[in-house]
Amino acid sequence: MLPSLHFDRVAHIGHFPQRPGGAARLSYEGIGLSVSVYPDAWSQIARLSGEEMWLQRIDGQPGRFVDGYAVRKQAFAHGLKVGWLQSVPGWRVSYFDDDFDQDRFYETRDPEDAEGAREEGHQVDECTISIATGDLRARLQSYLGPDRDVEGATEGEVVNRYVHAVDASADGVWWQHELDPSVLSAPAGLILPERIADWRVVEIAS
Repeated sequence: MLPSLHFDRVAHIGHFPQRPGGAARLSYEGIGLSVSVYPDAWSQIARLSGEEMWLQRIDGQPGRFVDGYAVRKQAFAHGLKVGWLQSVPGWRVSYFDDDFDQDRFYETRDPEDAEGAREEGHQVDECTISIATGDLRARLQSYLGPDRDVEGATEGEVVNRYVHAVDASADGVWWQHELDPSVLSAPAGLILPERIADWRVVEIAS
């Protein structure tokens, strides 16, 4: 069993179950039902609209969510092995974000982007980047739409598929981000598509 967090109930803002055929939001957590235990924070961060509802497992047991950060390394190795990911050369740009008073970084494959960042005084290091293969992009676009840029959901979906492959009884994946809406950060989770039917709405916020 993979390292996990347990919750008696979780919150979702929107529709439950998600309406088929509707325009899906791009979720960095990947394909599934986005949940949290801080719905007010996520309403502020993502400007979500819709009903706030609390969900519990139908059998009354706590939901089990695998710690996404704890298994990320194994998940990416698995993704490379099974063809969800491919490795390409790139650059890691590290910088201090004055707006959020934090050290940040991003990875890029664009040499002009890397050179521009270096000229601005940021630290730029060569690295290897894992990016989605055509198979993973096709899976994400089948859910989000053929014209959507799905790169932002790559990490989440790779972890989701790894969790389902090696720990199929898990309800989902949890990302224990720092709770600080002022810097657009709050813990977030996702119920895997294969487990949504195991949950029900127990409360709708007024």
